[in-house]
Amino acid sequence: MTKILVIQPELSNNSIFIKLLELEGFNIIVSENAVVGLCKAQSELPDLIISDIIMPELDGYSLLKALRESPITAIIPFIFLTSEVSQSQIRKAMEMGADDFIINSCTQEEFLKAITVRLERQAFLKQWYAERTVKELE
Repeated sequence: MTKILVIQPELSNNSIFIKLLELEGFNIIVSENAVVGLCKAQSELPDLIISDIIMPELDGYSLLKALRESPITAIIPFIFLTSEVSQSQIRKAMEMGADDFIINSCTQEEFLKAITVRLERQAFLKQWYAERTVKELE
């Protein structure tokens, strides 16, 4: 079962997204702050991380930086899901290695499509690297 870590300080505001993911059959891991979310990412090794930007103690950018610097979490697809956004925030997120940026006002279809695209790409890359490694060992 595909594991998705959702890091949101006010989960009640985004519970529709969590319920939607659960209905789609994903195993959801929840964290209400980035510090705990970072620990959960390192221990649970989710298939995808969805995080807000604005959080107490550690913001989403700092979380993304820490994830990308660790070899065990560096390749986990990462999506920002937030309500407040500017073009500069989107650019900063993408330059730091975020895989996507979703606005809370998106449709359920847009939300699920973004997740599906990231998971499919990750599966493709894992398969490609596995095949390449086997060929190199031959």
